[in-house]
Amino acid sequence: MTIKDSSTSPVKKPKTALVIEGIHGIGAAICRALKADGFQVIAHHWQDWTQARAFASAEDIPIMEWSMSSWEACQTGLSDIARHWSMPSVLVNHVRSLTPTSWDSITPQQWSNDVTSPLTGAMALMQGVVPSMCQKGYGRLITVGRFHGLSDSTETVIGHTLNASLLGLTKTMAKDIAPYGVTANMVATGHVRTQEIDGIDPDMLEHCVKNIPLKRLGTPEEIANLVVFLCSSHAAFMTGSTLHVNGGQWMA
Repeated sequence: MTIKDSSTSPVKKPKTALVIEGIHGIGAAICRALKADGFQVIAHHWQDWTQARAFASAEDIPIMEWSMSSWEACQTGLSDIARHWSMPSVLVNHVRSLTPTSWDSITPQQWSNDVTSPLTGAMALMQGVVPSMCQKGYGRLITVGRFHGLSDSTETVIGHTLNASLLGLTKTMAKDIAPYGVTANMVATGHVRTQEIDGIDPDMLEHCVKNIPLKRLGTPEEIANLVVFLCSSHAAFMTGSTLHVNGGQWMA
């Protein structure tokens, strides 16, 4: 477990936000937006130290590393955050895009990495932060996934399974924690311009954009601004919701 704390120590600590996979694309934009809104942000990553160091240096945001496949590692990470800052009052579980794979070619290791690991980490982290949120009377659980698995899209079975499972977990948590003033919502994104999108074949990307009614890709900042809204008092009556941000590609 490694911590890089490049922040100063204010007299009054701001609310703490933990962003999973927070050094890439949408996750990085969420970190920047929450920091600008006054949160003490910690960006999580796993085995990507080159990018993590560059991100921490450029953004002046602390970074932490652990495997989402380990329940113990997730809860140890939360304990370290609580000791250095405070227990997160905002948990953003950002799930990065997955490599398309047909159902008949999925390997046990791929299933474990892409489905079991993110779900294990999500549940372990929620279990770790929710008691503190409920005690404080404020907390935000925000899952940032894809609309695949929540629509009639043709995404592969891994994407469908993971996102549908995360939606079920988010809704279940929302109902249980609502009496304490803590909310849980899911942001289901469409095609957003990130490094993963930039690697797609240009002809395929052009075809994809043609199928989006707004005729463009989304930006990470558009997703990040929505997350900031969900953390605000303006969204205090919103829980158990799925917010689709996909340019009209799938209209819920």
